[in-house]
Amino acid sequence: MQMFEPINLPDTCYVEEVAYWIALSRLPAFFWDGDDEDGPHDARQSGERLLDIGGISDYDRGFSDAEFRFLGVEVDFKRYERALTEAYGRSSDEILAEAERFANPARVDHLTEDEAEEVRREFKKLHEQRIYDAGEMKWAEGVEDEFSPAVDKARSSVFQALSSGALRATGWHDFPISDEVKIKASEASELGTFLDIPKEAWTYRHFDWKNSELTTSEIVYRAVQVRTADMFRVFPAPDIDAVRVSALVYPGVVILSEDGSNVTQMSGSRTRGRPAKAGGDIKATIQRILRYRLMRGDVLDKQEALIEEFIGFVKSEFNMPIGRSTVQSYIDPLLQNAGNSRRKLSA
Repeated sequence: MQMFEPINLPDTCYVEEVAYWIALSRLPAFFWDGDDEDGPHDARQSGERLLDIGGISDYDRGFSDAEFRFLGVEVDFKRYERALTEAYGRSSDEILAEAERFANPARVDHLTEDEAEEVRREFKKLHEQRIYDAGEMKWAEGVEDEFSPAVDKARSSVFQALSSGALRATGWHDFPISDEVKIKASEASELGTFLDIPKEAWTYRHFDWKNSELTTSEIVYRAVQVRTADMFRVFPAPDIDAVRVSALVYPGVVILSEDGSNVTQMSGSRTRGRPAKAGGDIKATIQRILRYRLMRGDVLDKQEALIEEFIGFVKSEFNMPIGRSTVQSYIDPLLQNAGNSRRKLSA
């Protein structure tokens, strides 16, 4: 039996995370950066966090075992994990460059011979360890190359969406100020700000995917990101094959059967009256989607349009017809409960 719980999704995600969603169905992780009156907020939109760590949050921690298995790549996953852990985010070339710094010890003429020999032994050990780590990371990079065709294809789709304006992005712009002003600054807003990126500014060869940084002739945009809701709007589903199954949907958990077979009816006694469509799965799924939208404040302005959307959704996903009044009965209780705390739909 497999169980799944809802997760917090960030309001925004880095551009390469969109590519990973398309290519691998990987969802962007939430990087907690404190709470405010609206609840927990993500670190991506924090100028303070960006300046404190000198770069973006570590969103890419390597490929998962499930992603390797999905691609059909056999890999010693423990070795792969160790290689990435020892690399601390560095490439094999960066580790090799660091190894060169330990090839010879610093000046030791001020030390005794015994002390100098101890320093030489320590440098030799560090040099050998870095050479080994670089070799392991080189192997890991070779394994990751198996993902390149799918990820590059997804990157191309993302870039086309950005350069056409279908997907809009923002990026952090550092103000051109003196070091003295930087030292005296008390808030990140005095050092820079997030700006909307014009679609005309996008050039593929001047975008650093790993660091999510776009360089133009006038501005360098750092921590480039898009709204997660926009990502799902432009790319509603990954570009990979999926297995269609039914599931039991509860308020806080989704349960798939142990063998992955379809679950078409909830167990237990049945109430009198007409059976719910698909054993209640359609109602539960529609209400789960609507709860999520209400929670995020992302709901269509017209109730009729929302009903039509769910009718199309049921036809597409469950291959079953459903009436307008049935959808209405599913969503009305949630819209009424939203009350004054949520924006009501107009009729």
